[in-house]
Amino acid sequence: MNKMIRFIFQRNASDETKDDIIHVRYAGNKQAEVIYTYSLGSVSPAKCMLGRDALMDYLSSMLRLIAIDKIPFVSVQIDFPMMPCVCVHPHRLSCEEQNIMTQVRLQFDAWVAADTAVPTDSEPESDTKQEELEAANTLYEGYLNSMGIVLPH
Repeated sequence: MNKMIRFIFQRNASDETKDDIIHVRYAGNKQAEVIYTYSLGSVSPAKCMLGRDALMDYLSSMLRLIAIDKIPFVSVQIDFPMMPCVCVHPHRLSCEEQNIMTQVRLQFDAWVAADTAVPTDSEPESDTKQEELEAANTLYEGYLNSMGIVLPH
């Protein structure tokens, strides 16, 4: 299972070397590692660790700033685990911010739930991993159902 959220900011639709990329990975202890890779020049990737609230503030602020940029990216591709990737035109980011941030929150909460699942002595490790996956799937299914989307079983 993909355990990362990725934002790809395209400056030029025909040249992937011009893309800025943000990877968000769960690092444990209710912390996410955020890595921003710049396409311009020889700037080293920026890295930081953020808790849930700080991650939400960072990403929300970033989306709002990109939406008002005078020289905007061509598109923003957003990849979430267990979801299709979506491309959003930068001017639509402020309209879609709530949907995007809801998905970030649900993903972070699923990471924490999977990380804090405690196996009992009678459960083998493989059963615990399966339960973690099922817990994450249940979170996503509940979110999708709240939007009127029903997944076949």
